Amino acid sequence: MFTPEADGDYYIGFHCYSKSYQGDFLFQKFTIEEVLALPGAVTELTATAADGGELSVNLSWVWPSVNSNGSERTAAVTGAKLYRGNGSLVSATSTYLVGDMAGGDAGASATLSDVVPQAGKNFYMVVAFDEKGVFHATPLKEQTLWVGEDTSIPTLGSVTATVVDDTTVEVDFDAPVTGGNGGYLDPSKLSYRIVRKSGSGVNETLEEAYTGTLPYEDATIPGLDSYSYTVYVQYDGKGSSFSGKESNKVKCGGALVLPYTQDFAKIDNLELFTIFHGPECTRDWGVSSGHASFWGGGVADAWMITPAFSLEAGKNYEIRFDAWLSRAISEANYKTLAVTVGADPTAEGQTTVLFDQELQSGLKDTKVINFTVSADGTYHIGFHCHGKTDSNDLYVDDLSVKETMFVPSSVDGLEVEAGEKGALTAVIRFNAPVLTTAGTQLETLSRIEVKCGTESVGIKEDVAAGEAVELVDATVTEAGLRTYSVVAYLGESASEQVLSTPVWVGVDRLKSVANVVAEKSGESEVTVSFDAVAEGMNGGYVDAENVRYIVTRMPDGEVIADDAAVSPVVDSTIAGLALARYTYEVAAFVDDDQSDAVASNPLTLGDALELPYAPNMMDASTFDLWTFVADEGTGSWKHSSGKGLQTSLVSNAPYAYTPPFKAQQGDYKLVCNIKSYSGLRKEMVDVILSTDPVHVADTPETPEEPAAVAQRGATPAVHTVLQTIKAESSYSADTEVPIKVTVPGVYHIGFRNVSNKHTDEDGMSWGNYTCTLDKVELSAVKLISGLDATGTCGADIWYDVSAEMVVVAGDAVSSGIYNLDGSLVGAADASSLESGFYIAVAVMADGSRQTLRFVKK
Repeated sequence: MFTPEADGDYYIGFHCYSKSYQGDFLFQKFTIEEVLALPGAVTELTATAADGGELSVNLSWVWPSVNSNGSERTAAVTGAKLYRGNGSLVSATSTYLVGDMAGGDAGASATLSDVVPQAGKNFYMVVAFDEKGVFHATPLKEQTLWVGEDTSIPTLGSVTATVVDDTTVEVDFDAPVTGGNGGYLDPSKLSYRIVRKSGSGVNETLEEAYTGTLPYEDATIPGLDSYSYTVYVQYDGKGSSFSGKESNKVKCGGALVLPYTQDFAKIDNLELFTIFHGPECTRDWGVSSGHASFWGGGVADAWMITPAFSLEAGKNYEIRFDAWLSRAISEANYKTLAVTVGADPTAEGQTTVLFDQELQSGLKDTKVINFTVSADGTYHIGFHCHGKTDSNDLYVDDLSVKETMFVPSSVDGLEVEAGEKGALTAVIRFNAPVLTTAGTQLETLSRIEVKCGTESVGIKEDVAAGEAVELVDATVTEAGLRTYSVVAYLGESASEQVLSTPVWVGVDRLKSVANVVAEKSGESEVTVSFDAVAEGMNGGYVDAENVRYIVTRMPDGEVIADDAAVSPVVDSTIAGLALARYTYEVAAFVDDDQSDAVASNPLTLGDALELPYAPNMMDASTFDLWTFVADEGTGSWKHSSGKGLQTSLVSNAPYAYTPPFKAQQGDYKLVCNIKSYSGLRKEMVDVILSTDPVHVADTPETPEEPAAVAQRGATPAVHTVLQTIKAESSYSADTEVPIKVTVPGVYHIGFRNVSNKHTDEDGMSWGNYTCTLDKVELSAVKLISGLDATGTCGADIWYDVSAEMVVVAGDAVSSGIYNLDGSLVGAADASSLESGFYIAVAVMADGSRQTLRFVKK
């Protein structure tokens, strides 16, 4: 578009140019026509809602001072079209046309008042025109604020709660002046719903439609708690539950009324507490996992102080709470907790320390504190963690504070003494308490009652504090174990009961004997010793002076003594017993009472076995008569089912001895089978001939010489290694061991695993791994009769008919008595022999033998 400066002829030129070839350019058509100079757009358009909620809009603008082609306009504007719409999509079309208005001079100001049909926001357009027409470029568009009375309820900007006194809170806020859309509100149509919320979670509507003066005063505080207020705006009777505004929280209500409980379930539960810490501490009490907790490294100086309680002088109060540590592995985890009481919730105001203890356990422990105050008033209870600390928790939970009655402390030094010599009485002694559980001094107790179970056995009235009291229980009707309880009373307030140690009253049941020990003394006696019974089964009285004892040999049930007064008791009846394991049972009795019998250690008694002996090594009962002994260390021979006797991984060279067997002078043989685990783990076993089944540290290689044995009528001691067998295979392989008996007597064959003593030998580097003994056969090969070399009859041996004894003079040793078959039948005592002819043989000191033929009548 262009405007020539003067009349004349003009050419229109088209000049195509570029820096380089960039493709074809096509010019197809062009037109030249005159553009009319129409009025331009109005300027400075404003649209303002009328005051007071009136449904009208005040418009103002400036008529255009330039034409649509940008030239200055001097002619007046003929008129303008007014367009109005409710949304920003308003356009200069018939849909939004409100009407035409008269124009004005170019650049002049214009105003107009437009009445709208309904409240709301409006968009306006003013389009100027003249006789040539209307300029259709996009005109200026202007939006109004809310027109008319607003329809949206506003939310309050802020609500403030302020405590006036213990029972009153003021709630203040600014009344809204415009609606939610920014439009006019009629103050007379405003009202407010006011809701109070307590820290305990109780919501209470105080006003449904409050229209009074501000601030609002709440003088209905029900008690100490934290409170907040939510105010909802209502307009013309309408409101929304979502448009409320909540105030700050305030603590109000004076002091709490007891009883009080607190479970610290959530952090809000601490709202009424005063929480702070000292200058060297960096952390405060809080809530963790439903418990009040404090944690922090370095130094602790943290306070958690309860809200106020109204307490009265002279009354007794109880604080109860649980306390424990989250970690209590070492001293570094321990924490010190003090419980205090005072008039103010400050460190300085907590003037009395009720409890101050180092907590050392991770187990929940219930603490109970009783206290009083010296004057009526309001008091706070403080929990103060102080001293060194680490970053693990101290927990406090389930706090309760309540008033209690004055309760006396429990009695002290309770003792019960049963009546003398089994009398059916008991004497109960104790000291009356001197303090209440709150620590206050007592003067007199109303009464002290003693019970046995639920039955009262005695009451002492008007007892002075600290008095030593003695009561006799004369209600006992039969002997038995009795436990007494003692309770002190102050009025109807009872102390904790104290229980006595159970005491037997009356004659007690006999206690069983202890330490029953059986020992073989010589060849023909067993001595049974035991501890005398001096008290009853329950520690009560028994007639100890008249206690007697029954001693019974088992399993044959032979009563050795039926009225023994003291220990020991000697069994002289073991001659001729069958070879077996025997024990002795001892029972105490007095009058009609008899104790349970107690068995001694087992002994192998009875005549020795007659050869041959070939036990079933697979039968575990075979070894009841065997003897197993060992040196210091570990391991022993043990029966293994289906395998026989075994040793495994032993370090102490243990013995296994056969039962005793009789042997005359002569030659015998042992056939045994000893196996190793394998050829790589070989075993070494000593085969031993011994008169005693015992452990011998240093094994003698030769039997004791008969001439060196003192006259004792017994076989000389023998402990000889007959052969050391090296087992080199897990397969059965019999080994025959020859045995020569030079002195008739009773012997054992011993098997001693000595593999651990031969680890330096070839194939023995493992020592004992598994050694098995699964065959033992013992038999005679050639016996020498006692008459084969009797020697000469001599003057140093004779038969005492009256004593029925063979007597040997001097220092000779009697070898024994033989029958005419040459069998050994005795030593020197012939009293048990049948009538007949016998030969006695004596070995003299010089080794010669003398014989005596005699007749036993």
